[in-house]
Amino acid sequence: MVPFSGAHAVWFEPLQAEHYVNFRVQDNNYVLKALPDIKPIPAMEKYLADYKAIMEKEKPIFFAVSFLPCSRLWMWIANQLKENYCNAYFIWKKNNMHGNPEKHYKVLLNKYLKTPDQITRANEIFRQQMQNEQNFFSASL
Repeated sequence: MVPFSGAHAVWFEPLQAEHYVNFRVQDNNYVLKALPDIKPIPAMEKYLADYKAIMEKEKPIFFAVSFLPCSRLWMWIANQLKENYCNAYFIWKKNNMHGNPEKHYKVLLNKYLKTPDQITRANEIFRQQMQNEQNFFSASL
């Protein structure tokens, strides 16, 4: 399911978005503290730091914008994988192959991005997070 879509658009509320990010940051910190020998690669550190900065410094709609690259890429990646049911990634592939993130986000973005400055900022955040995706995947190869 795509975050902030359909009936789940309530997630957009600032407090709920803040709780989600804090949970993810705490979850990542717990995992990293529990496994001191495992360090996130710099690309992942930047990606998570950018999510946190967007959540803390921007209007809540921009936090929603920051998820769009991930939701688009996961579907594309899932459809590129040639894995079958015997592979560990098959369930991930199956769960991420379908959807229409543009459709799910369109109503939300059109409702809250009204000014040229807001649209410009949303585009900057989208491109920043898309670059973070590319950096992370490149560093993971």
